[in-house]
Amino acid sequence: GPQQAPATPPPERALEHELLLALTVEEIYVWRCQPGLTLLCALRGFELAESLDALPQRAYFRAALGFLLSFTRLGGVGMRYMERTPSAAGTVGEIDSLRTQTMVALHQGDLAVASERAARAVDRSRAQRDDFALMYSLLQEQFVMCERDDFTRVLRISSELEELARRAKNPRYIAIARLGQLGALLRFGRHTELEALFARTQTDAGEVGAVAEAVLYGLAAMTALRRGDRRCAHERAERALNAVTRARWPLLQLRFALIGLLEVHLDEDEPVGAPDAIEHGLRVLRFGALQFSRMRPASALYHGRYALRRGALRGARRMLERSLHAATQEGMRFEQAQAHYHLARLLLRTGGATRPHGDATAHLRAALALYEEIGATWDAERACRLLSRLGRP
Repeated sequence: GPQQAPATPPPERALEHELLLALTVEEIYVWRCQPGLTLLCALRGFELAESLDALPQRAYFRAALGFLLSFTRLGGVGMRYMERTPSAAGTVGEIDSLRTQTMVALHQGDLAVASERAARAVDRSRAQRDDFALMYSLLQEQFVMCERDDFTRVLRISSELEELARRAKNPRYIAIARLGQLGALLRFGRHTELEALFARTQTDAGEVGAVAEAVLYGLAAMTALRRGDRRCAHERAERALNAVTRARWPLLQLRFALIGLLEVHLDEDEPVGAPDAIEHGLRVLRFGALQFSRMRPASALYHGRYALRRGALRGARRMLERSLHAATQEGMRFEQAQAHYHLARLLLRTGGATRPHGDATAHLRAALALYEEIGATWDAERACRLLSRLGRP
């Protein structure tokens, strides 16, 4: 009859179990922007988990492969693969799968599925009283709430996440939790608090990897710009750009860094500068938009703003209208407001257009309503000032 493969000797099998557990640290390579090592760990871990029939690790590495597939056109296959992976309700394996399904759904632009999976992961972690699983799950919920423009909940989630990370002595998650708080404080225009939090966070920037470092300095650059400190804003934008060039991992959240540095270089109140930095930022944003539908509104917006600064009014209008359309399709209220605001500015420059001031006023009022709805106070005040200059309160 057919010969059976020789059984693995017990000492070697014990070593394989230890190797399998060691490979679960592959998440660190996501933060360290090393996709090659992430893939190698995931594939080797998947192979070992299957051969050892290790159920929690099987779910973990299947989820890891689903996450990696979400950066390709096979993202839907990866999601179905994870959903069919057997794992008992409430186990670590199920929580790992739910967390990863959240990330995959965000990459696919499916906010409803992402919200549901994140909420289930958090609920399962609380039910198990597993602080580590809860910490990892809250991070995904923080990402979801950022995408939903619910920064009140982002503040609450990120504060709990920071406390859990502090108890776990995990500096990476402490810094990442603070990024959520920084984003919320920026949205709400609480710049003094933001500067104080940034001062406490920047010392830990080296712990989080290039993507998170880029986001940190992109948010801080916008804060300095709003405070009127342009020299500081440009220094921070340069630091953000440096981190972007090291971020070889096209994460959806990288767009917040790109937005920060482009806001500084396309500032309305000073001549356009640093074309190399602008074009690099736009190039990375455009590449991200090819992968993630939720990056398309920002990509079109900043391409349009750059065209506007260069006087290419027709191209600028086309891109800004494309941004508004994409943001509306994705249900992204802040991005819709931004497109309305900059379309108004463009219309005010096109003196030959029919009813330019009337059309601009309509866009400004639409922007203002959206800004107020989501609590974007600084942006709302800016729209109000422009309306006042038009004599349209």
